Formats: sequence, structure tokens, C-alpha cells
Amino acid sequence: MASTIYATRSGFLYQDCYAILEFLTHYLARDLVEFHVDYPFTGRSGVKNQRSIDVRLILKPLNENGNIERVCGVKTGENFKKNLPISDKESTQIKEAFRELKEYASLSRPDNTALEMYMIIRPPLREVIAEVWGYLGYIDGRQVFTGNAKTAATRLYRKLGFQTDFPSAHEMFGFVKRVKVRDSYKDIVDSMAESSSPIDDAIIRKIEKIGGEFYADAAEYQMPSELLFSRLILECQKMAGLTNNFVPRLEEIMIDFFTKRKIIHKGWETDYKTTHDELVNYIKGWKKRVPVASATNQTVTSPTTSSEGEQI
Repeated sequence: MASTIYATRSGFLYQDCYAILEFLTHYLARDLVEFHVDYPFTGRSGVKNQRSIDVRLILKPLNENGNIERVCGVKTGENFKKNLPISDKESTQIKEAFRELKEYASLSRPDNTALEMYMIIRPPLREVIAEVWGYLGYIDGRQVFTGNAKTAATRLYRKLGFQTDFPSAHEMFGFVKRVKVRDSYKDIVDSMAESSSPIDDAIIRKIEKIGGEFYADAAEYQMPSELLFSRLILECQKMAGLTNNFVPRLEEIMIDFFTKRKIIHKGWETDYKTTHDELVNYIKGWKKRVPVASATNQTVTSPTTSSEGEQI
């Protein structure tokens, strides 16, 4: 059945690019169990699948028991096009993101699954929410409600109008500190001389890395990495809002792409099925090998934080 969320996803390209970057990063790390975009869930209203999480991953920590459920709210700044002050709006992207994560965190999950929550900020949005971003930076990584963290949390509590969501700034601090607020790559080219943005380049590098891992990095001219990038984005948009695990379908698309690359490199007389099956078998063994580096948090950067002794 077609997703109801899919019909209302115009303008979500940045979210989809970030999602694909996360998928490729953790696929390379071989810790990816499940992957979802606009993952629907039933909130407090009781209306089934009324809310959704922008990006959801189930990760398998290396050499550990249990899973990590990582959920990300990806905020692009679409609500701020009218340049209205954040306090003038009943509902802002940042406030709604915290509300959504708070509601999702209240859901039951397996005892052996640890929840990680992220809020990803598209870089241009930082300029619009500079004051809020600064408060979040003072809260990030703090464990105790004192000093600058207390001051920042109190001001954030008032700025976002969280009185209906938390009984006090202290209670809000207890939740907000659990959410890692990060910015990611820009989706705007750095200069007129460049044809792709930093987030596009990051995705292409991941695809090229996977091609090298699968010995399928030849035939780049005939089948450029940008082609696979486009196919993954399209599939991500088609499946958005479904509860299905995206991993098998996206992996199938990658295997098809790299199979065709291998055929072009070897010569078109090469049998597709044989080449495809050989690659599938190779990947089964590849997944069992431990990667050199962990993928934890590779696709995000931290907000600027200040030392405890500074004034805000």
C-alpha cells in the first residue's frame, strides 16, 4: 500500500540525502540491521501512525549484546522562510522536534535495545536559530543542572514556550541533554566553480568506498557513482512512511549497480546472473569481517560549545 506520508514529502530532499548518507555510513561499518525514513508511530493521541521519525536505524554494536535504536529528527528550516522570530510561532521545527522525540522515547522497546536520539540541523538554519543554537550548545554534554547549563536551559525553556510540555526548566533539561543536537554537511555548493554540494560529495565518497570494497570501482565513466546516488534517493522517497525495513531493497539496488559495473569492466559477454550471484556471495563474507573503523557519528559535526566558566 502506498505511503500516506509520501504524498506530502515535497521539499524533503535534504532529509533524504542525510538519510542515504547515514545508510551508506553504517552499511560500510557493517552494523546496520534496519533503516527507515519517515518511520510512522502512534503517539499519545492514539491515532495510528499519526507521527513519524525522520530517520530511524537499528544498529548492532560490534562485540556487544543488544541493539542501538538511533532516531534522528532532521530540521531544514522550511518553517522559517517568513523570517518570523521563533517566539512568534506557536509551533517551531525545533520545539516540535523535541516534542516528537519525547513522545517517541516514551514508547516501549526491547530491554536489550538502547535508544539514541539526534536532532540534525541543516547548516543554513543555524543562522536563523542562532540564539537557540547557542543555548543548546551550553546544554550539550552537561549532566548537572548548574552554572551556564542551568542558565541556558532556563532561557531555552522560556524561548520555546515549553511550559505545556515540561513542568520546569529542570525537567526540560533532563530530557534535552539526552538529545544530541548536531549540524551536518551543507547542501549548497561552496562556489560557482563546483557542481555538487558538500553533502552530495560525502555521499559520493561513501559510494566510491563501497565500490572499492566490492572490487567494483572500474567503469566509473560508463556508470558514475552519481547514478547510484540518484537511484537510492528515489527509492528512499518511494518507501518513505512505510514500516518496512529499507535495508534489503537498498542493498539490492547497490548490488545490481555494482554487478553491471563488473560486467562492463569484464565485457558484456559476461553473464549477469553469474556475476550477480558471485557478488552476493562475496558480500555475505564481507559482512562478517570487522571493519577497520567504526561508523559511530561519522556523518554529523558537533555544535560549538563553551566552557563552564564563560558567560552567556
